[in-house]
Amino acid sequence: MRSPSARARRWLDWLPFPVAAAAVAIFGVMVWSASVDFRATRELEESRAAIVEGAVSWLAHQTEIEMLRLADRIAQARAAGAAPDASAPSPIPDAVALQYDILWSRLDLLTTESFSARVQVARDGPAHLRRLAAMIEALEALDARLGLVPGAPPPEDPFPHADAALEAMLGFVRAWEEPLRRMGRAVYDDELRLRPQLFQALSELRERQRRQQIRFAVLALASGLAAALALRFVLRLASRLLAARARFDAALGASANGVAFFDEAGRLQQCNEGFRALHAVEGMTWAEGRTAREHFAALAPHVPDATGRESQWAEAEAALYGPARERRLQVRADGRKLLVDSGRPTEGGYMIAVADVTDLVAARDKAEALSAERSEMLAVIGHELRTPIAALIGALELADEGEGPGDPVRRRHLSNARQAAEVIATMSEDVFEFAAVTGGTLESKPQDFDLHDLFDAVCVATAPRAEARGLAFQADLSALRGAWVRADRVRLRQVAENLLTNALKFTRRGHVALRAYLSEPDGEGRRRLLVEVEDTGPGVPPEARALIFEPFRQHWGAARRRAGAAAEADAPRGWTSPAPLLAPPAAAPGRSPSAERRTATRGLGLGLAICRRILAGMGGEIEHRPRPGGGSIFWFSALVAQARRPARRPRPALAALEGAGASVLLVEDDPLLAEVTLAQLARAGFAADHADTAAGAAAMGTARAYDLVLLDLQLPDGTGADVARALRAAPGGSRDSLVVALTAYADEEVVAEVRAQGIDHILTKPLAPDRIAAILRGRAGAAPQEALP
Repeated sequence: MRSPSARARRWLDWLPFPVAAAAVAIFGVMVWSASVDFRATRELEESRAAIVEGAVSWLAHQTEIEMLRLADRIAQARAAGAAPDASAPSPIPDAVALQYDILWSRLDLLTTESFSARVQVARDGPAHLRRLAAMIEALEALDARLGLVPGAPPPEDPFPHADAALEAMLGFVRAWEEPLRRMGRAVYDDELRLRPQLFQALSELRERQRRQQIRFAVLALASGLAAALALRFVLRLASRLLAARARFDAALGASANGVAFFDEAGRLQQCNEGFRALHAVEGMTWAEGRTAREHFAALAPHVPDATGRESQWAEAEAALYGPARERRLQVRADGRKLLVDSGRPTEGGYMIAVADVTDLVAARDKAEALSAERSEMLAVIGHELRTPIAALIGALELADEGEGPGDPVRRRHLSNARQAAEVIATMSEDVFEFAAVTGGTLESKPQDFDLHDLFDAVCVATAPRAEARGLAFQADLSALRGAWVRADRVRLRQVAENLLTNALKFTRRGHVALRAYLSEPDGEGRRRLLVEVEDTGPGVPPEARALIFEPFRQHWGAARRRAGAAAEADAPRGWTSPAPLLAPPAAAPGRSPSAERRTATRGLGLGLAICRRILAGMGGEIEHRPRPGGGSIFWFSALVAQARRPARRPRPALAALEGAGASVLLVEDDPLLAEVTLAQLARAGFAADHADTAAGAAAMGTARAYDLVLLDLQLPDGTGADVARALRAAPGGSRDSLVVALTAYADEEVVAEVRAQGIDHILTKPLAPDRIAAILRGRAGAAPQEALP
């Protein structure tokens, strides 16, 4: 549809004015007609008033005259003395009988309802009406004896002669002449009294009609103007709608996608050429007025894939083009892939948009394949790198800790090399973790656990690191006491430790605090966990706040800024009110000094990006806000399910709380890493034996009851899971020992594989003896199979 021309728009703009002129002319005609009607009505009312004024008194006066004429006719008849007509039914002269009939007719008019109503309102009206009734009654009695009615039976009591009849008539006239005269005068006097009132009423009626005409004229004029303005508005609106429709048609035609509009019955009303082209087969396209079923039924004979099943094919294809709201991918016989977005409601129907996404799908498939190859490559690289990195870090630790007082320069070089190796290990871990998160291979593994115990363990591990940096560490976990939930324990701990590590890294003085809150269960038994990590560091500049959760982003200037004063942030509303901040134990014995130095190392800026993706999968979020007085508050939330506290399961007693006296079976096929690990265990006080094959490990484990079995998952003649199954199935030996798996790449598939094989914990390389000591100190009651960093 084309846009209206400039000339057409000018016509639309000026058209209301002649319409308004026509409305005014019509109004003038209406006023003239009303004026003519008013004059006619006034004349009619005046005539009617005159008739009403004279009719009643005239009728009474006329009756009185006829009564006097009757008396005169009687007198003339008696004076003449003429004999009555022999053919007459009564011996009454004809002239007297005629006058008697005239009087009867006048008196009969006096009995009408209009006359009675008029007399009723006159002075002494009821008395006059009673006299009138008595007069009629006397006349009827006289008439019964006269026998003047033609065809009537003879009277029962006739007058003996004409003179007696005339005398009776004359007596009637004399008896009722004066009452009739008084009644006529009373009515006439009342008419004289009411005449001014009647004229006043007519005058008021005419005034009301005049005001009514004025109101009518004003309303008619206002209506005409309003109609003209409304018409102008409608026409201008129509002009804009036509222009909008023209723009819409132009945009619809220029759209690269197919767009079509259907009515409520599913019939095509309008579409662009793109829609027709996408649905054309051998020159046949979608015609307006057709439903999807009719269109595809017409195409079915020309589609090779529909041969022999035309009806089923048409039904399946038409199902995508209904009013139901959905988005589906349609694969055509020629290999094209169409994304059909159907069911968008419109005025009187619905809209369907169709896009050819063949190239996009191909690009997506290629990208997914590349991503899968990248993830697989990173997994292989990670597995191959972790083993030498673990050996390197372990050897440097042994060399650094084994040297006595010696050359300080040599010791500093060893320390620097050790820290550099730890930086490489940390960065590689971040890269592998980020690859797992972005590649979609990181799956949530929920389990039931004590939420307070989880964060208490995090605090116990963090307190010595904070003390080593000269910082006060505060924790408030009072809201989590007794809270058993079902969630991904490992990922929650990973996020909390990441935020605490960042807080320790960038805070030079002051404190680091952790606060946790837990909402009440909702109707589905879910609770929202809220955790805040507060520090008194330099904070995050405003220009960097939008970037800190993006991958490979860091704020290096923060470490050089001075920390602000400590200030306590208010807890969010609707959460359990926490107790005052409590300081956990100052340090955990057995902590490796290398763990403290790792907090000062740099990374790749992937930690917060990984945390955001982990929490998104748990129905939560992570954000940052400035701390009043300086510093930062990072907080995250996650949905956890309500769980029951399980019954405690007895665990076998361990030989020692620390390494002293505890027997360990190390199963590791890499000789360099085995040598370093055995030295680390010996230095920590463990009595360790070594096996480099699955068969040897099974033989040694079934022959002796070790306190701890450390298993490499990949062995030359089997897997660590095979060794664990053999130990658990043996009648004695290490059947009830604590089994910990060592792996270079603990992805979700590896964790899932060993869950049912009797393995209690999974540790990633490089091995830290303080982790083993932490397990032996009492973590046997924690949930098993936790992949610790």
